Amino acid sequence: METKLTAKQARFVEEYLVDLNATQAAVRSGYSVRTAKAIGYENLRKPQVADAIQVRQKQLAVASGVTPERTLKEVERCAFVDPRRMFDQEGNLIPIRELDTESAAAIGSFEVTRHKDGGVTTKVKMVNKLEALDKIGKHLGMWSVEKKGGDEDLVTALREGRERAARR
Repeated sequence: METKLTAKQARFVEEYLVDLNATQAAVRSGYSVRTAKAIGYENLRKPQVADAIQVRQKQLAVASGVTPERTLKEVERCAFVDPRRMFDQEGNLIPIRELDTESAAAIGSFEVTRHKDGGVTTKVKMVNKLEALDKIGKHLGMWSVEKKGGDEDLVTALREGRERAARR
């Protein structure tokens, strides 16, 4: 038998999906600021609320066209971009509208400055490639230790990931 959500719980579900912050979702749903942290935590642990969040996430994914496969593909584009494809034979940046999909997806931001003398400076900032690789590695279960910022942890994780892959 399925338990119905209260009006505040239903509002909490919608508010939680805004920023995935249970405390703020509780406040925006009308719970007391003083108890919002505890209520947010409690709501997430209630099976009917957790189920409602999961159902609503799936509905939003279908409506928006965002799927796990599409998301992983976009992270993959960022992780494996070859910046050489962004330049022509003379070393000039290819106009943004002419870039291939993979290259364009890896651009985090760009800035075009037009100078008084007619010159143009274009600055392109790529997305963080290591962060994208880390997300893919986590998704595929390649990392067995938590990185604490040191190269030794990453080397250990890569080694252990390769060893696990070899055993499969």
